[in-house]
Amino acid sequence: MVVACSIVLIELVARKRTVVRSVRMSREMDEQLRKEMEYKRLGYNALVTSILTKYLEWDRFAERFGFIQFSVEIFQQFLGWADDERIKDVAIKFGGTVKEAVLFYYKRVTLETVLDFVLMGLKYCYLGRVQYDARVEDGVQYLTIRHQFGENWSRIVALEAREAFKSALGMEVDFEVSTNHVLISFPARDVAVR
Repeated sequence: MVVACSIVLIELVARKRTVVRSVRMSREMDEQLRKEMEYKRLGYNALVTSILTKYLEWDRFAERFGFIQFSVEIFQQFLGWADDERIKDVAIKFGGTVKEAVLFYYKRVTLETVLDFVLMGLKYCYLGRVQYDARVEDGVQYLTIRHQFGENWSRIVALEAREAFKSALGMEVDFEVSTNHVLISFPARDVAVR
């Protein structure tokens, strides 16, 4: 059996007008969405829009670029096994690919697109276990990242950011690292951060 439902999609344009779309799905899929809606305490449109937004902003790109997902426990085990040399190697390698990824996704490399890519990665890759705050103060852009993955991950994030900004923009960044916190700073430019 198939159920027809209407959903509201947010157009990815400056006006953010909505359009109505009709989608045909199985009763089982509809029931799963309804259960998730209740679990997350969201309306049907809000849930479906959030799913589609994540797909459009991240998943379709991640699939094309070869990203994979695995459990938090495995991720933490990998971090525990990492010594200083491996941390540095991984961070520099990944940070060095940011320019290519940003160019692939946005078709241009600017401070705004690099920041947007970094923040999107934090938003979608770590399943809510990472929070960030971006702000400008006294001519300095600050990106504060809080997480639950320990000092090795803090070091990886800081070194990745340094390499990403250097290779993508020719820009130096400063950073401070603690067990579950990274503060990245650099001279502010006119950038709209989401």
